[in-house]
Amino acid sequence: MYNKEDFAARYAGLEDFKLLEILDNPENFNEVAIEAAQEELRKRKIKPERVTQYKEQKATDENEAHEKAILPLSLPEKLRFFFLGFVPILNWALRANLKDDGYVLKARQSGHYSMFGIITLVISVIVSLGTSFFTFVMLILWALFFFVVKFFEPKAK
Repeated sequence: MYNKEDFAARYAGLEDFKLLEILDNPENFNEVAIEAAQEELRKRKIKPERVTQYKEQKATDENEAHEKAILPLSLPEKLRFFFLGFVPILNWALRANLKDDGYVLKARQSGHYSMFGIITLVISVIVSLGTSFFTFVMLILWALFFFVVKFFEPKAK
């Protein structure tokens, strides 16, 4: 278990904004860590303008994260997930990257397009089996299904 001196030594090397972040999120830190952060900020004699800068930066970061989270897939991305949905490793990796990078809506939509791309491919193949222009009919049906699936895509909440 860390004591106050351990935290004080560690916090002496932190930037002002990191210390303010500790105080701004007390639920993530124990009482000793919070006290050490408060003491370090007192030693530094942080001016109110610096606290205001921190709050403005935090608000900007939160706004950017929200904007990122509600950003939808572009048309080329939708097409890629729909028509390459049968390549699961590629799609899982891309979807995981979207989630990790904070693109919540893009990750949801990528799953939607991948799943329905595979389902509609199977339906297109089954429907086209009895035709003499199998490949052509299958591709046309699959492309038409894209527009149906697009109509029901997940939207930002």
